Amino acid sequence: MQAHAGDWLIVKGRTDSSAARRAMVLEAHGPNGSAPFLVRWIDSGHEALVFPGPDAVVVTAAEQAEQDHATGRRIDVVQSALEKDRDDSATRGI
Repeated sequence: MQAHAGDWLIVKGRTDSSAARRAMVLEAHGPNGSAPFLVRWIDSGHEALVFPGPDAVVVTAAEQAEQDHATGRRIDVVQSALEKDRDDSATRGI
């Protein structure tokens, strides 16, 4: 696994009830961009030196931005549908 400063380290949740964690890669300390990586965890701001396991992937900043944009579009669609349903219910007096 290789990474560069600005890439994102995504560690998948171990169970259905645990969410994936995301960290920005600040530095790669191994040869040719390999681990260990100095990262800053997005949920806590904590910086740590990480040796990623098999449950982790590295994505580029551009890939992560596209994923975030797609997630935002899905949220907008759901919110619009909920607002329409609420408005329709209010019109019908429900």
